[in-house]
Amino acid sequence: MQYGYRRGGTHLECLLSLFSLHNETVNAWTTLLSVIMGMVLFFDTVSNLRCTWLDFSPFLVAWLGQSLHGPLSCGYHLFMCMSPTVANRWRKLDLTFILVLNTCATYALSYFTFGLWASLAWTAAVGAAAATGVRSVAALQPRQPLDRRRVLGMIGLTSCGYYVPLVLRGVAALVLQGKGWPELGIALVVLGCHLTGAAVYATHWPQRHFPGVFDLAGFSHNLMHIFCFTAYNCAYPYLSYLYSQREEWAAALAGGAAR
Repeated sequence: MQYGYRRGGTHLECLLSLFSLHNETVNAWTTLLSVIMGMVLFFDTVSNLRCTWLDFSPFLVAWLGQSLHGPLSCGYHLFMCMSPTVANRWRKLDLTFILVLNTCATYALSYFTFGLWASLAWTAAVGAAAATGVRSVAALQPRQPLDRRRVLGMIGLTSCGYYVPLVLRGVAALVLQGKGWPELGIALVVLGCHLTGAAVYATHWPQRHFPGVFDLAGFSHNLMHIFCFTAYNCAYPYLSYLYSQREEWAAALAGGAAR
């Protein structure tokens, strides 16, 4: 390792570099901590639930999406220095399972708002878009630079799968029940985190304005990870709230339809 940048090494050496400071340390640790925090929140949330397996499925699917993606993202940031071929293999896994994560989040955050069948149909549509993205990812070649704006477009399109139920639920709760929190508030937090993370990632902020200052930490990719970590881990307490409000939500919809 020279000046925080690694080159070559075995899988074990790269794995052990998790405990040294280099330009991917923060990216690897934010992903790991997100998975650990997600596991804590998941088990803490579901330990208090008394529900059917069907109502449990959104919690489980959200957790599976995060747990599948997290280790692969961490692996990409640790092993990418080994060779262009290894880096490309892990890059494909990372990007593919971001799309899987978004599809899982679509089902999880649609279920208590749209109901089972509508959420399944919406998830299938998002899954089809994700499959198209996976085909594009599969075509990536070693040393091929990523078009950050195209990547963000692909991820952003599938992210709409859970933005739509979040925003619709927030607006409906405000109109039908006169509530701004947590429904609309959480929607704004998630949207704000993702839009801010996407903006700093696409524009290479702040490192493009301060060359050399943010080589090891604080650069755009780090910030994007932190914003996404914050947004995704809102899911578990939010889903618990939606579960607790399912009867009130059904009544609000019935009352709105009767007007």
